[in-house]
Amino acid sequence: MARILNGRRKSNYSGTKIYESKGKYQRGNSCDSLRSRKHTSATTPRASFRCGAPMPNGRIRGAALGQSRQTMNLGVLASHEGTTLQSLFAAFASGRIPGRVAVVVSNNGDSGALAKARGAGVQAVHLSSRTHRDPATLDAAIRDVLVAAAVDVVFLAGYMKKLGPFVLGTFEGRILNTHPSLLPRFGGRGMYGDRVFEAVLEAGETESGVSIHLVDPEYDTGPIVRQCIVPVLREDTVDDLKARVRA
Repeated sequence: MARILNGRRKSNYSGTKIYESKGKYQRGNSCDSLRSRKHTSATTPRASFRCGAPMPNGRIRGAALGQSRQTMNLGVLASHEGTTLQSLFAAFASGRIPGRVAVVVSNNGDSGALAKARGAGVQAVHLSSRTHRDPATLDAAIRDVLVAAAVDVVFLAGYMKKLGPFVLGTFEGRILNTHPSLLPRFGGRGMYGDRVFEAVLEAGETESGVSIHLVDPEYDTGPIVRQCIVPVLREDTVDDLKARVRA
């Protein structure tokens, strides 16, 4: 499984840099954190949901979040309703991930993610081209908010904007993104939301899932840290597949 390395900045959380480790894909690993009871039925067998380092294509290995038992400050960037953010709140509250969400940043001032953050008593910040017209100034502002909140790991939870060099450089190796497919398939520019699920169904895939990967300057091209696989059923609609992947 992936290990956590000490980064350059001191913090209460020593696991400040995530990287690819060498290991085998463990098909039998539990996927409880991404599975809902309502989707565990005769048509979607429990054994069909599995997590671990992905297919043996040389790109991914293991998991990082939750592997260290030291606490972390997570900075979340989100653009829309905050479904993944709510799951993170639950994971921290239950102790499955040791630490807390320290700040939530959104490019959408009316996003559900900011509303959920405020409701949970978490710092909520709107930063976008409306608040900072110059892209470099906006990039620096996002970086400064994350640094001020003593963020150890940055998590993109449905964040629809590319990160700039200030954020990427300051948090190099410590930025994670979730994508609703088994990357490298169905990723890249323009592949988000229902577009991903539609593409999976149109391609006739028998499996899909969630990928967590490190973020680099391009869309969905960073090293994969962890994947969770779910079945794609013949009668699935976009909503069916979306519910199963998000469960």
